[in-house]
Amino acid sequence: MLIGFGSCNSQEKEVYLDCDRNYYPLYDSIFVKIADTGKDTLVELIPKRLKAFQPCRSIRYGLEIKDSTNQTLLTNSLNLFVPGKPWDMDKKQDIIIWSMPDSIRNRSAYQKLNFVEGTDLWTASEITGVIENSRKVFLHPFRSNELEILQYLPFPLIEMPVNINKTYFQSISIYEETAKIMSCNFEYQVDAMSEISLKEEVWPVWQISATSLCGNENGSLKMLFNEELGFVEMNYNYKGFQIKIHMEDINLPTK
Repeated sequence: MLIGFGSCNSQEKEVYLDCDRNYYPLYDSIFVKIADTGKDTLVELIPKRLKAFQPCRSIRYGLEIKDSTNQTLLTNSLNLFVPGKPWDMDKKQDIIIWSMPDSIRNRSAYQKLNFVEGTDLWTASEITGVIENSRKVFLHPFRSNELEILQYLPFPLIEMPVNINKTYFQSISIYEETAKIMSCNFEYQVDAMSEISLKEEVWPVWQISATSLCGNENGSLKMLFNEELGFVEMNYNYKGFQIKIHMEDINLPTK
């Protein structure tokens, strides 16, 4: 099993060395704040369904970034670990831990990408959240290091039920510290079904495409999704750069 390392900032520390295999809540609780009282009030319970992001799940992704001439600028790897705990920042989400073992090695290669004016988010790991229930699967991608630009591109999102030609939308706000700096609008479409091979098995996958408009930034995402595996591929395009993230390994339940 991959071991998760988490950090809320650039100072790395080892956390969540174990996971709660019994973490299977029945519902996601939706609260709203009542203006008159200022209190959070429960308004809905959405049946929770932990399949792709079940507790103790660990995934290894490969990462490749190419320029507009299809030349590979850098490669790396990404690990994702699910400790089976709610996320303190948003109780509707569960914690996931992204880690990038070779982050320091690739720091100089980042300069080739010219995505943004430098970055202050260089880290070997990142704690964030995921939603997986009967209505949707929503994943916060790793948004540090050479992938900081992903905060402006479509976030991986599946709305249930899935069917070909279905379209759906998402809007998010990006904050810097406590100040809102940008609004983003994402549009998704389910294009087709296909199959992939992983761990000596053949899996059906949905093909979904998405576009984004984030202030003056825009880009696209093509992804493959399976309900048991999660997001198998996430292929982004931004200003001619191709950011390819593909699943290389995953720990599956013993049959």
